[in-house]
Amino acid sequence: MTLPMREERSPTLRIKSTMKRGYRPCLASLVVVVGIVASSTENICVEGFQQHRSYHTMPGLAPAVVPSKPSSYASSWTSSSSSSSSSHRAVHEDYEQWASSLPEENNQIEITKKEATVAGPLEESFSRPQNDKILQTPVSLPIRRRQFTNGNKKETIVAEQPWYMQEEYQNKRKLRRDWLTRTTDALVGSEPGSLTKGKWHELTSMLYAWSSFSKSDAEAPLRVESILKRLHEERRAGNEEARADIDMYNRLLDAWACAGLFRTTNPVVASQRAREILVLLQETYESEGDELLMPNEESFNLVLHVVCRTEGPTIARRLLALMEYLHRSGKNPHAKPTRSDYTSVLNAYTYERNPKQQANAGSLAEGFLRHMNITAGITPDTYSYNLAIRAWSRSRRGREAAEHADRILEEMQAPKDIVTYSSVISAWATSGMKSHAVQRAEQLLREIEEDTNLEPTTVVLNSVMSTWVKSRSPGACKRTEEILHEMEQSNEPSIQPDLISYNTHLHALSLQAKKPLMAQKCEDLLQRMEQRYERGEVTFAPNSFTYNLVIEAWSKSPDKDAAMKAANILRQLSKVQNDERAGVEPDSFSFNQVLAALSRSPMKGAAKMAEELLAFMEKAYRTGIHPKAKPDAMGYASVIQAYARSGDLIAASKAEQLLQRMKDQYAKYKEPAMKPNRHVYNAVSLLLSFCGVSR
Repeated sequence: MTLPMREERSPTLRIKSTMKRGYRPCLASLVVVVGIVASSTENICVEGFQQHRSYHTMPGLAPAVVPSKPSSYASSWTSSSSSSSSSHRAVHEDYEQWASSLPEENNQIEITKKEATVAGPLEESFSRPQNDKILQTPVSLPIRRRQFTNGNKKETIVAEQPWYMQEEYQNKRKLRRDWLTRTTDALVGSEPGSLTKGKWHELTSMLYAWSSFSKSDAEAPLRVESILKRLHEERRAGNEEARADIDMYNRLLDAWACAGLFRTTNPVVASQRAREILVLLQETYESEGDELLMPNEESFNLVLHVVCRTEGPTIARRLLALMEYLHRSGKNPHAKPTRSDYTSVLNAYTYERNPKQQANAGSLAEGFLRHMNITAGITPDTYSYNLAIRAWSRSRRGREAAEHADRILEEMQAPKDIVTYSSVISAWATSGMKSHAVQRAEQLLREIEEDTNLEPTTVVLNSVMSTWVKSRSPGACKRTEEILHEMEQSNEPSIQPDLISYNTHLHALSLQAKKPLMAQKCEDLLQRMEQRYERGEVTFAPNSFTYNLVIEAWSKSPDKDAAMKAANILRQLSKVQNDERAGVEPDSFSFNQVLAALSRSPMKGAAKMAEELLAFMEKAYRTGIHPKAKPDAMGYASVIQAYARSGDLIAASKAEQLLQRMKDQYAKYKEPAMKPNRHVYNAVSLLLSFCGVSR
C-alpha cells in the first residue's frame, strides 16, 4: 500500500510568511502548527525517502537486501526537502564519485603545508613538510605535549607516543589490512553456491574484521557491503545456511555512519546510503516476515545519529516521523523513538548550517519540543529546553530571538540551570537592543545570584560583559572592568577569567579609543596578558583578535604618535611565531588598520611609510610569510589618502601609479579584493582635483 502524501501545507506556510514580515507567532499559532503536524504524521512521515532501484548499474555496489515488492515508503523529494545536499541526483552517481575519490593505497592522507599547521582537538598537529609539495606518504601524528607551571618557569612534559600511533602497531595493522583485502577478494570473487560451511563462516568473520576499520578506512563500508551482497547471492544459489542477520547489517550501517562522520569526501552520500539500507531492511522484513532482518533500536539509532550530524534537522525529523509511524502502526516494535532520539533532533536544530533554514531553526525547534511533549508523551527536561533556547539564540533574528528565548525561560516546567541562563543572556547580547539587553542581562545575573542552587560561571559573566560591549554604552568600559576585577579577585575556580574575558574588556576599551588614554589602556592590558603568558599561564596567551583590537584602538586614537604605536603592535604581532600559539599572525585587518592610522597621521613621511608597508604586505602574502594578510582595496585607498594628506607634489602621480598597480594585480591574480572600487576612485579623483590635475 502506498501511503498518501499530504499537500495541504497552507497554514504552516502562512505562519512562516507572517514571521518573515516581522510578526512574532503567538503560542496559539505554535500549538496550531503542532496540531497540524500531529494530526498528519502518518501522511508526512515517509516524505523524502525515495528509493533508487538502479543498484544494478553500480559497479561493486548493490543493496544487501532486495524487497520482493514495490516500495511502500517511496515518495519524491520536494525542492525544500534537503538542506544539506545541493541537488538530488541518482544515488548511484554519487556512489561512483565516492568510489573514485578513495585513496589508492591504504587510505593515504594528503595534506598541504598550510593544512599541516592546523592543530586537532587533542592538541595534535601534523609535522611541517620541507617544501610545498603534497605529501604522498601517510602522515603520523606527533606526540602530545602538556605544559605546567613550576614556580615562575614554564616547563613542557613530552608524553610518549600513543600505542596506536607507534610504528610497530601501524605495521601490524597494514599487514592485517592487506591480508583482509586478499582474503575478501578471493571469497567475494568465488562462484555463487561454491561456499562450504567453513567458507561462508570465514566470510562472516571478514565482515566483522572490516567493521573494525570503519573509523579509519574510507573503503570499509564498500567492503562490508560487498560481503553482504556475496552472502545474499550465496543464499539465492541454494545455500540456506549462508544468511545474514540484523547484527551484520548494523555493522554495515555503522560503517556508513562512520564514513559520514569521520570522512571528508562526501558525508551526505554516506548518510543517504545508510537511510536507504535501513528502509530496504524494513521493507524486506514486512514483505518476507523474516525477523532476522527486522531493524532494531541500534539500527535506527545509528542512522538517526549520522543524519542529524550530516543532513540536518529536516531529514532527521522525517526519519524520526517514520520511526513514530512504524511503532504506532505495529510494523516494527523496535522503532519507538526514545528521549535521546528526540534530543538528537533538537540538537540538530541548534547546529543548522543552511542560512535559509537557520532563521527558522528556533521556531522549528520550539514546535518540535511541543510535539515531543504532546504527541510523543515525553516530558521535556532541562537539557531539551536548553537546546530550544540555544536554537533561538543562534537563529540570528535579533530581538525576536531574544524575546522567544526569554519566554521559554519563563515557561520552563523543568529546573533551570546555569546553561539556561547563559543561553538567554547570549541571545540578548546579539539582539541589538542595546540598553534593554543590558538591563535584562543584569536582571538575569541577579536571579542567578539569588538562587541558592546556582552560582555564576565564567561563561555567564563573559556573556554579560559581551552584552555591555555590544550595547556601545559609554559605561560599558567601567562595568566590564568591574566584572573582570571581581573575577580576578575571586577564589572560585568556576568564575576565574579566561582569554575571552580579557578580550571582551579589551573590546570595550577599543570602542572608546577616540577618548584620551583609552588606547594606552588597551596596550597596557595586552602587555599584562603577555606577562601572564610568560609566567606560564598559557591560557592567557593573546591571540590575533587581541592584537587587532589594540591596533584598532591606536588607529582611532587622537594621539599624535598613534600611527607609530599601531605599527609597533603590528611588528610585535608578526614576531609571534611558535608552535604553542599557532595561527597568531597578522591578517588583512591588522595591516589595514595601520595603513588607516598612517593616512590620518600628521607625521612627516607617513605617506611613504604607508606605501612601503603596503609593498611589504603584498610581498608577505605572495611569498607565504603572512598568508592571511591579503591586500585589498581598503589598504590602497588608505595609502592614496595618506598622499593626499601629505601635500607632496608627487601625490597625484603616486595616486595614478597605485590605481594602475591595483588594476594590474587584479588582472594578474583575478582576486575580487584587489578590484578597484568606488572608494579608491573617489580618493584618486579628490586628490587629482585638489592638485588641479584633470584626467
